[in-house]
Amino acid sequence: MGFDATTSVNFVFAALIFLLGLLDYYKREAKIALFIATAFFLFGITNLMSLLGISGLDWLVLTLRIVGYATIVFALYAIWSGSIKGAAPAPKAKTKRRR
Repeated sequence: MGFDATTSVNFVFAALIFLLGLLDYYKREAKIALFIATAFFLFGITNLMSLLGISGLDWLVLTLRIVGYATIVFALYAIWSGSIKGAAPAPKAKTKRRR
């Protein structure tokens, strides 16, 4: 088992995004940040499993990644629809004032 730079970088960024998501959730109580943090936590687990050389659990890695991606899809849908606290709806178009 050698050093895998790509997986290491992926793990570091997944951990960073997870921590930033948690900080944002605790600061603003934005559920969207919690969903994103959860997804990247799952991605981080799969990266850590790879870095530690844990093999034979391909089904678990696949399941964690599917759930992570599904969580991101849900979070993006919530932002798009404006249906969740902390997901800002699309800005309204400005109208010109008539004089």
